[in-house]
Amino acid sequence: LGESTRAARHAITLVDPEQPIEEVWERQSFGEPTRYRLSEIDGRSVIEASGQGSAAGLFRDAPLAVIDYPIAEWTWRVDRLPEGGDLRSEKADDVGASLFLMFGRPGLFRPEPPTLAYAWTSAATPAGSVVVSPRHPGTLRTIVLQSGGENLGRWISERRNLIEDYR
Repeated sequence: LGESTRAARHAITLVDPEQPIEEVWERQSFGEPTRYRLSEIDGRSVIEASGQGSAAGLFRDAPLAVIDYPIAEWTWRVDRLPEGGDLRSEKADDVGASLFLMFGRPGLFRPEPPTLAYAWTSAATPAGSVVVSPRHPGTLRTIVLQSGGENLGRWISERRNLIEDYR
């Protein structure tokens, strides 16, 4: 399946690190909160996340038809990885960074919509792995794009076809 003509001509920016976090994002914490702030690193405007023993995320509703916009591109950087993180283990499922895409909204008959995640995690889970979540086995799959410390402190650009990855 190729990119549609519409998508090729009309890219949409979903994350703009120049926009105030409070105006664009909803915060969700699952225990200790992660700190998010607008920052500049290596001359780039970024959303910087920092935390220890924390589990949190920034959420934003983006009602787009994936068939019209099948390609996602982003650049990310991780400076430290959690020790002992292993996505395959319910007790150690920790990452340096991740991006989650929910296909639908939670609701009464579907409390957990199908979700695809991309992760940068420890070497315990090798790059290229597709991990079925031990916490949400029927709905969440994670594709490990970066694994281990080889690229720590570097900006890495990713480009993914969401339809192919979802399949």
